[in-house]
Amino acid sequence: MEEILPLLPELPEYSNQDQIFENHKHSVRDSLEKFFRDATQSSENINSLSEDPFFICNVILFHGEYSNKSEPWYDDVIYQQGQKLLNLVLKANFVSDVKGLLCKRYGSDSGKQDLMFSYAVEMLCKSLQKDNFRQKPASSSAFVWIMEIAEGDLLAPELTRCLALSLLLADDYMPENRKKGLLCLDQIVRKSTSTHLKWYNRCDVIFDCLSKMLHFNEECTVEALYLTILVLLQKCYKESSSFQFTKSDIVFQRLIEVSSLEQNPKMREVYSTLVFLYVRHQNLRAIMWRKDLFRICDEYLADKRSITTPTHRNVLQVLFEFCRLCSPRLKYFMEEVLEITLKLVYGTLAQNELLHKSVESAVIDILVLLATKELTLFASLTEGLERTKFENLKFKAFKMKSLNFRFSNFVRSRPSVSEAKRVSSLVANSTNISITALSTDLCRSSFCANVPYTNLRVISKTSSMKYFNRSEQSRQNSNSTCRTFR
Repeated sequence: MEEILPLLPELPEYSNQDQIFENHKHSVRDSLEKFFRDATQSSENINSLSEDPFFICNVILFHGEYSNKSEPWYDDVIYQQGQKLLNLVLKANFVSDVKGLLCKRYGSDSGKQDLMFSYAVEMLCKSLQKDNFRQKPASSSAFVWIMEIAEGDLLAPELTRCLALSLLLADDYMPENRKKGLLCLDQIVRKSTSTHLKWYNRCDVIFDCLSKMLHFNEECTVEALYLTILVLLQKCYKESSSFQFTKSDIVFQRLIEVSSLEQNPKMREVYSTLVFLYVRHQNLRAIMWRKDLFRICDEYLADKRSITTPTHRNVLQVLFEFCRLCSPRLKYFMEEVLEITLKLVYGTLAQNELLHKSVESAVIDILVLLATKELTLFASLTEGLERTKFENLKFKAFKMKSLNFRFSNFVRSRPSVSEAKRVSSLVANSTNISITALSTDLCRSSFCANVPYTNLRVISKTSSMKYFNRSEQSRQNSNSTCRTFR
């Protein structure tokens, strides 16, 4: 069949490849012209060839070789003629696209009905061998194109051969082949089920291959590489309850190291997005890298070169997600997060209006989260933020809601009179809320649940203090331990 549609031949090493490409283009054009000239004279020829699985496979691979316009052997005229020939084959087989053509079954010499995808993979396996795959870039491009089209049900029966070809390309020293191999492995990981990936320890083989590629640190493959590993970890490796090092910890540690050393603003944007995704995946285990994470966030937020990029917003999302996931231990590193955030508020945000608008909501989310965890932060937060541009109504509304919630829990703890007065005066001074109003909220949240709201408005400070006195007396009588408000 190669006489009808000649594929790109093997490229000898240290040769003039441009001349080979030009000669190949002339050969392909002549073959296509001859084919269409014969087809116009006899339509039976096309119908007979459209039933031949090897001819159909040859047409599919030919189209895959010219699917990427950035390849040096690409030619617009050849691509259009190949597309015309592919449409004739699709019409003869009563399918609408290449995906449907790959799902059709054709009889083989052994008498079995094999999928067209199996024919294509078999032809590619014969073409791409260990000793000559570097001299056949067109065949590897066709393999990547077919892997992008094929669905999971097509990959399952041919997963062994597809995985072998992908590993062969990914484990090469040439960057072009590594990129193609990574694209194929990404398709395998995303489209295959966890059961198929775990058979014969395929997931471990894929992880070992991808972990070696982490040390190349190439800009064109960094994001795709870490995302592929993340999907593999989520599918095949469950979270460990112990604090022993796992595969996800190894990858996250490597990501932290390269992120801290990166100086390119564009790559910092990529790494900030990846760190956010991996922090969410690590969950509470991310606390083991707390100091390194905070150092990276501090350095990225202080970088004025990345003001026009989403890096600042991504870093703030990392901080918020880290605080949310590690909230059981938040009190031990709350001051560090607050220092990083306020440094951004009083430093970079005060000098750049454009950045202020893009990250305002992210900063407020972090401050609200910290304030709801520790009530004493209201005094410094509200006093400092009133002098800045942050007058967001969301923060004010959440602040009032948080006060009611915290005071409800505070009343249920049955505090002493001195403790109640201290907290009431603290919040009143920090939020400009009268003590009478706070006492009303206290009463409403505890013993006045059945009293109408209009009557609660006139409840005085004295009535609420009487409630605290009764609580103090009953606690002393029962000799119970007083829980202090933190």
